[in-house]
Amino acid sequence: MSAPLLTVQDLVKTFALPRRSIRGPRPTVQAVSGISFRLERGRTLGLVGESGSGKSTTARLITGLVRPTSGTIDFGGVDVARADRRQQRALRRRMQMIFQDPRGSLDPRMRVRDVIGEGLVVHRIASGARLRTRVDELLEMVGLRTGDAEKYAHEFSGGQAQRIAIARALATDPEIIVCDEAVSALDVSVQAQILNLLRQLQDELGLAYLFISHDLNVVRYMSDEMIVMYLGKAVETGPAARIFEEPAHPYTQALLSTIAQDEWADPQSATPGVAGEIPSPTSPPSGCRFHTRCPLAFDRCRVEEPSYAVLGEGHLAACHLSHDRAAIA
Repeated sequence: MSAPLLTVQDLVKTFALPRRSIRGPRPTVQAVSGISFRLERGRTLGLVGESGSGKSTTARLITGLVRPTSGTIDFGGVDVARADRRQQRALRRRMQMIFQDPRGSLDPRMRVRDVIGEGLVVHRIASGARLRTRVDELLEMVGLRTGDAEKYAHEFSGGQAQRIAIARALATDPEIIVCDEAVSALDVSVQAQILNLLRQLQDELGLAYLFISHDLNVVRYMSDEMIVMYLGKAVETGPAARIFEEPAHPYTQALLSTIAQDEWADPQSATPGVAGEIPSPTSPPSGCRFHTRCPLAFDRCRVEEPSYAVLGEGHLAACHLSHDRAAIA
Protein backbone atom coordinates (compact mmCIF):
# COMPACT_ATOMS: atom_id res chain seq x y z
CA MET A 1 0.00 0.00 0.00
CA SER A 2 1.40 3.40 -1.02
CA ALA A 3 2.12 6.09 1.56
CA PRO A 4 -0.61 8.71 2.08
CA LEU A 5 -0.20 11.98 0.25
CA LEU A 6 -0.78 14.02 3.43
CA THR A 7 -0.34 12.93 7.04
CA VAL A 8 -1.33 15.25 9.88
CA GLN A 9 -0.39 14.26 13.43
CA ASP A 10 -1.44 15.94 16.72
CA LEU A 11 -1.93 19.34 15.09
CA VAL A 12 -2.38 22.20 17.57
CA LYS A 13 -2.79 25.93 16.97
CA THR A 14 -3.07 28.42 19.82
CA PHE A 15 -3.65 32.12 19.23
CA ALA A 16 -2.76 34.78 21.79
CA LEU A 17 -5.46 37.42 22.29
CA PRO A 18 -5.09 41.03 23.49
CA ARG A 19 -4.93 41.52 27.28
CA ARG A 20 -8.13 42.72 28.90
CA SER A 21 -6.11 44.77 31.39
CA ILE A 22 -2.51 45.96 31.64
CA ARG A 23 -1.56 43.53 34.43
CA GLY A 24 -3.97 40.76 33.61
CA PRO A 25 -2.94 37.47 31.94
CA ARG A 26 -2.95 37.32 28.18
CA PRO A 27 -5.88 35.11 27.12
CA THR A 28 -5.38 32.43 24.49
CA VAL A 29 -7.65 30.42 22.26
CA GLN A 30 -6.77 26.94 21.06
CA ALA A 31 -8.38 26.96 17.62
CA VAL A 32 -7.17 23.44 16.77
CA SER A 33 -6.53 20.86 19.49
CA GLY A 34 -4.68 17.71 18.46
CA ILE A 35 -6.19 16.90 15.05
CA SER A 36 -4.77 13.85 13.24
CA PHE A 37 -5.71 12.44 9.81
CA ARG A 38 -4.40 11.07 6.52
CA LEU A 39 -5.39 11.99 2.97
CA GLU A 40 -4.82 9.61 0.09
CA ARG A 41 -4.31 10.56 -3.54
CA GLY A 42 -7.60 10.77 -5.42
CA ARG A 43 -9.69 10.83 -2.22
CA THR A 44 -11.80 13.49 -0.50
CA LEU A 45 -11.73 14.20 3.22
CA GLY A 46 -14.72 16.18 4.48
CA LEU A 47 -14.32 18.51 7.46
CA VAL A 48 -17.57 19.56 9.15
CA GLY A 49 -18.69 21.43 12.24
CA GLU A 50 -20.27 24.67 13.37
CA SER A 51 -18.65 28.08 12.93
CA GLY A 52 -15.78 28.35 15.40
CA SER A 53 -15.00 24.63 15.36
CA GLY A 54 -11.57 25.14 13.77
CA LYS A 55 -12.23 24.00 10.19
CA SER A 56 -10.81 27.02 8.37
CA THR A 57 -7.84 27.27 10.74
CA THR A 58 -7.04 23.64 9.93
CA ALA A 59 -7.12 24.51 6.22
CA ARG A 60 -4.73 27.41 6.72
CA LEU A 61 -2.37 25.24 8.74
CA ILE A 62 -2.33 22.55 6.05
CA THR A 63 -1.53 25.05 3.30
CA GLY A 64 1.21 26.75 5.31
CA LEU A 65 -0.61 30.09 5.60
CA VAL A 66 -0.45 29.75 9.40
CA ARG A 67 2.28 28.06 11.47
CA PRO A 68 1.10 25.44 13.97
CA THR A 69 1.91 25.66 17.66
CA SER A 70 2.82 21.96 17.64
CA GLY A 71 2.27 18.82 15.62
CA THR A 72 3.41 17.74 12.15
CA ILE A 73 2.02 18.11 8.63
CA ASP A 74 3.81 15.67 6.34
CA PHE A 75 3.18 16.34 2.65
CA GLY A 76 5.15 14.00 0.43
CA GLY A 77 7.95 13.65 2.98
CA VAL A 78 8.19 17.38 3.76
CA ASP A 79 6.94 18.85 7.04
CA VAL A 80 4.88 21.87 5.95
CA ALA A 81 5.26 23.46 9.40
CA ARG A 82 9.05 23.43 9.26
CA ALA A 83 9.71 23.87 5.56
CA ASP A 84 12.33 26.39 4.51
CA ARG A 85 11.72 29.06 1.88
CA ARG A 86 12.64 26.86 -1.08
CA GLN A 87 10.49 23.99 0.16
CA GLN A 88 7.55 26.32 0.83
CA ARG A 89 7.65 27.55 -2.76
CA ALA A 90 7.55 23.99 -4.07
CA LEU A 91 4.75 23.05 -1.67
CA ARG A 92 2.59 25.99 -2.78
CA ARG A 93 2.74 24.70 -6.33
CA ARG A 94 1.54 21.26 -5.22
CA MET A 95 -1.23 22.48 -2.91
CA GLN A 96 -3.88 25.06 -3.84
CA MET A 97 -7.05 26.53 -2.31
CA ILE A 98 -10.54 27.40 -3.56
CA PHE A 99 -12.25 29.98 -1.36
CA GLN A 100 -15.85 30.64 -0.34
CA ASP A 101 -16.39 33.96 -2.14
CA PRO A 102 -15.44 33.47 -5.80
CA ARG A 103 -15.50 37.15 -6.72
CA GLY A 104 -13.74 38.22 -3.55
CA SER A 105 -10.88 35.82 -4.27
CA LEU A 106 -10.29 37.18 -7.80
CA ASP A 107 -8.43 40.47 -8.37
CA PRO A 108 -10.97 42.82 -10.01
CA ARG A 109 -8.18 44.76 -11.76
CA MET A 110 -6.81 41.72 -13.61
CA ARG A 111 -8.17 40.07 -16.71
CA VAL A 112 -9.10 36.41 -16.36
CA ARG A 113 -6.10 35.43 -18.47
CA ASP A 114 -3.77 37.07 -15.94
CA VAL A 115 -5.66 35.70 -12.93
CA ILE A 116 -5.30 32.11 -14.14
CA GLY A 117 -1.82 32.57 -15.57
CA GLU A 118 -0.30 34.25 -12.52
CA GLY A 119 0.69 30.95 -10.88
CA LEU A 120 2.21 29.72 -14.14
CA VAL A 121 4.37 32.82 -14.30
CA VAL A 122 5.34 32.89 -10.61
CA HIS A 123 6.42 29.24 -10.67
CA ARG A 124 8.04 29.61 -14.10
CA ILE A 125 5.91 26.89 -15.61
CA ALA A 126 4.97 28.68 -18.82
CA SER A 127 5.39 31.99 -20.65
CA GLY A 128 4.59 33.54 -24.01
CA ALA A 129 2.56 31.44 -26.43
CA ARG A 130 2.66 28.41 -24.13
CA LEU A 131 1.16 30.50 -21.32
CA ARG A 132 -1.73 31.62 -23.52
CA THR A 133 -2.35 28.06 -24.71
CA ARG A 134 -2.34 26.68 -21.17
CA VAL A 135 -4.80 29.33 -19.90
CA ASP A 136 -7.14 28.52 -22.80
CA GLU A 137 -6.88 24.80 -21.96
CA LEU A 138 -7.75 25.48 -18.31
CA LEU A 139 -10.77 27.59 -19.25
CA GLU A 140 -12.12 24.81 -21.45
CA MET A 141 -11.39 22.28 -18.72
CA VAL A 142 -13.73 24.10 -16.31
CA GLY A 143 -16.47 24.67 -18.88
CA LEU A 144 -15.73 28.25 -19.97
CA ARG A 145 -14.87 29.67 -23.38
CA THR A 146 -11.38 30.75 -24.40
CA GLY A 147 -12.79 34.20 -25.24
CA ASP A 148 -13.59 34.68 -21.54
CA ALA A 149 -9.87 35.12 -20.90
CA GLU A 150 -10.03 38.80 -21.89
CA LYS A 151 -12.85 39.69 -19.46
CA TYR A 152 -12.78 40.81 -15.82
CA ALA A 153 -14.20 38.94 -12.82
CA HIS A 154 -17.18 41.31 -12.38
CA GLU A 155 -18.47 40.29 -15.82
CA PHE A 156 -19.25 36.75 -14.62
CA SER A 157 -21.94 35.15 -12.49
CA GLY A 158 -21.00 33.60 -9.15
CA GLY A 159 -20.81 30.09 -10.61
CA GLN A 160 -18.68 31.24 -13.54
CA ALA A 161 -16.37 33.14 -11.18
CA GLN A 162 -15.91 29.98 -9.13
CA ARG A 163 -15.02 28.09 -12.32
CA ILE A 164 -12.31 30.70 -12.91
CA ALA A 165 -11.07 30.17 -9.33
CA ILE A 166 -10.96 26.42 -9.98
CA ALA A 167 -9.00 26.96 -13.20
CA ARG A 168 -6.53 29.14 -11.27
CA ALA A 169 -6.11 26.40 -8.66
CA LEU A 170 -5.48 23.79 -11.39
CA ALA A 171 -2.90 25.89 -13.21
CA THR A 172 0.13 24.61 -11.27
CA ASP A 173 -0.90 20.93 -11.51
CA PRO A 174 -1.50 20.54 -7.75
CA GLU A 175 -1.90 17.23 -5.97
CA ILE A 176 -4.17 18.57 -3.20
CA ILE A 177 -6.84 21.24 -3.40
CA VAL A 178 -8.33 22.65 -0.20
CA CYS A 179 -11.96 23.66 -0.79
CA ASP A 180 -12.95 26.05 2.00
CA GLU A 181 -16.76 26.39 1.76
CA ALA A 182 -16.25 26.42 -2.01
CA VAL A 183 -19.95 26.25 -2.93
CA SER A 184 -21.72 27.82 0.06
CA ALA A 185 -22.08 31.22 -1.64
CA LEU A 186 -23.73 29.73 -4.75
CA ASP A 187 -27.34 28.95 -5.64
CA VAL A 188 -28.33 25.30 -5.16
CA SER A 189 -28.51 24.52 -8.89
CA VAL A 190 -25.10 26.12 -9.45
CA GLN A 191 -23.70 24.23 -6.44
CA ALA A 192 -24.57 20.94 -8.13
CA GLN A 193 -22.76 21.98 -11.32
CA ILE A 194 -19.61 22.98 -9.44
CA LEU A 195 -19.62 19.82 -7.31
CA ASN A 196 -19.98 17.65 -10.41
CA LEU A 197 -17.13 19.56 -12.04
CA LEU A 198 -14.91 18.98 -8.99
CA ARG A 199 -15.65 15.25 -9.02
CA GLN A 200 -14.98 15.04 -12.75
CA LEU A 201 -11.65 16.80 -12.34
CA GLN A 202 -10.75 14.49 -9.46
CA ASP A 203 -11.39 11.43 -11.62
CA GLU A 204 -9.42 12.84 -14.55
CA LEU A 205 -6.45 14.29 -12.64
CA GLY A 206 -6.24 12.12 -9.51
CA LEU A 207 -6.68 15.12 -7.22
CA ALA A 208 -7.08 14.88 -3.46
CA TYR A 209 -9.54 17.28 -1.80
CA LEU A 210 -9.78 18.58 1.74
CA PHE A 211 -13.41 19.64 1.58
CA ILE A 212 -14.66 22.03 4.27
CA SER A 213 -18.38 22.70 4.47
CA HIS A 214 -21.23 23.27 6.91
CA ASP A 215 -23.65 21.70 4.38
CA LEU A 216 -23.88 18.04 5.32
CA ASN A 217 -25.57 17.04 2.06
CA VAL A 218 -22.62 18.49 0.15
CA VAL A 219 -20.14 16.64 2.39
CA ARG A 220 -22.09 13.41 1.96
CA TYR A 221 -21.95 13.76 -1.84
CA MET A 222 -18.26 14.64 -2.04
CA SER A 223 -16.44 12.84 0.77
CA ASP A 224 -14.82 9.43 1.13
CA GLU A 225 -13.73 10.08 4.72
CA MET A 226 -15.03 12.60 7.21
CA ILE A 227 -13.99 14.46 10.37
CA VAL A 228 -16.55 16.09 12.67
CA MET A 229 -15.01 18.98 14.64
CA TYR A 230 -16.24 20.71 17.78
CA LEU A 231 -14.36 23.53 19.55
CA GLY A 232 -11.10 22.62 17.85
CA LYS A 233 -11.29 18.86 18.48
CA ALA A 234 -12.19 15.95 16.22
CA VAL A 235 -15.10 14.27 18.00
CA GLU A 236 -15.74 11.65 15.30
CA THR A 237 -13.77 10.42 12.30
CA GLY A 238 -14.20 7.65 9.77
CA PRO A 239 -15.62 6.65 6.40
CA ALA A 240 -18.24 9.23 5.44
CA ALA A 241 -20.85 6.65 4.43
CA ARG A 242 -20.54 4.85 7.77
CA ILE A 243 -20.80 8.05 9.82
CA PHE A 244 -23.93 9.11 7.96
CA GLU A 245 -25.46 5.68 8.45
CA GLU A 246 -24.34 5.10 12.06
CA PRO A 247 -23.34 8.39 13.74
CA ALA A 248 -21.82 7.58 17.11
CA HIS A 249 -21.13 10.90 18.81
CA PRO A 250 -24.13 12.88 20.15
CA TYR A 251 -22.83 15.99 18.38
CA THR A 252 -22.69 14.17 15.03
CA GLN A 253 -26.18 12.81 15.64
CA ALA A 254 -27.45 16.32 16.37
CA LEU A 255 -25.87 17.73 13.23
CA LEU A 256 -27.28 14.97 11.05
CA SER A 257 -30.74 15.43 12.52
CA THR A 258 -30.90 18.74 10.66
CA ILE A 259 -31.02 16.76 7.40
CA ALA A 260 -34.32 15.15 6.43
CA GLN A 261 -34.46 12.41 9.02
CA ASP A 262 -35.64 9.64 6.72
CA GLU A 263 -32.37 10.01 4.77
CA TRP A 264 -30.22 8.66 7.57
CA ALA A 265 -32.01 7.28 10.61
CA ASP A 266 -35.19 6.22 12.33
CA PRO A 267 -37.08 9.44 13.17
CA GLN A 268 -38.06 8.01 16.57
CA SER A 269 -34.42 7.72 17.60
CA ALA A 270 -33.18 10.94 16.02
CA THR A 271 -31.73 13.67 18.22
CA PRO A 272 -33.14 17.17 17.58
CA GLY A 273 -30.71 19.81 16.25
CA VAL A 274 -27.83 21.07 18.40
CA ALA A 275 -29.30 23.02 21.33
CA GLY A 276 -27.74 26.06 22.95
CA GLU A 277 -24.78 28.20 21.93
CA ILE A 278 -21.24 27.00 21.30
CA PRO A 279 -19.06 27.91 24.36
CA SER A 280 -16.34 30.51 24.12
CA PRO A 281 -13.13 28.98 22.71
CA THR A 282 -11.12 31.08 25.18
CA SER A 283 -12.53 29.03 28.06
CA PRO A 284 -13.74 25.67 26.73
CA PRO A 285 -15.66 23.40 29.13
CA SER A 286 -13.74 20.85 31.20
CA GLY A 287 -14.08 17.17 30.42
CA CYS A 288 -15.93 16.57 27.17
CA ARG A 289 -16.23 19.93 25.44
CA PHE A 290 -19.72 19.07 24.19
CA HIS A 291 -21.17 18.19 27.60
CA THR A 292 -22.78 21.63 28.10
CA ARG A 293 -25.05 20.98 25.11
CA CYS A 294 -25.30 17.21 25.14
CA PRO A 295 -28.67 15.66 26.13
CA LEU A 296 -26.88 12.44 27.12
CA ALA A 297 -24.19 13.97 29.37
CA PHE A 298 -23.57 12.50 32.83
CA ASP A 299 -21.16 13.28 35.66
CA ARG A 300 -18.11 11.67 34.07
CA CYS A 301 -18.51 13.82 30.93
CA ARG A 302 -18.08 16.99 33.01
CA VAL A 303 -14.72 16.07 34.51
CA GLU A 304 -12.98 13.57 32.19
CA GLU A 305 -12.11 14.15 28.56
CA PRO A 306 -13.07 11.03 26.56
CA SER A 307 -10.52 9.11 24.53
CA TYR A 308 -11.34 7.67 21.11
CA ALA A 309 -13.41 4.51 20.96
CA VAL A 310 -12.83 2.25 17.95
CA LEU A 311 -16.24 1.39 16.46
CA GLY A 312 -15.11 -0.19 13.23
CA GLU A 313 -12.34 0.02 10.66
CA GLY A 314 -11.24 3.65 10.72
CA HIS A 315 -14.34 4.77 12.64
CA LEU A 316 -13.51 6.58 15.90
CA ALA A 317 -15.65 8.59 18.30
CA ALA A 318 -14.51 10.59 21.35
CA CYS A 319 -17.43 9.82 23.66
CA HIS A 320 -17.67 7.86 26.92
CA LEU A 321 -20.88 6.22 25.69
CA SER A 322 -19.11 5.10 22.52
CA HIS A 323 -16.67 3.06 24.63
CA ASP A 324 -19.63 1.16 26.05
CA ARG A 325 -20.97 0.61 22.55
CA ALA A 326 -17.56 -0.62 21.35
CA ALA A 327 -17.30 -3.02 24.31
CA ILE A 328 -20.73 -4.50 23.53
CA ALA A 329 -19.80 -4.90 19.88
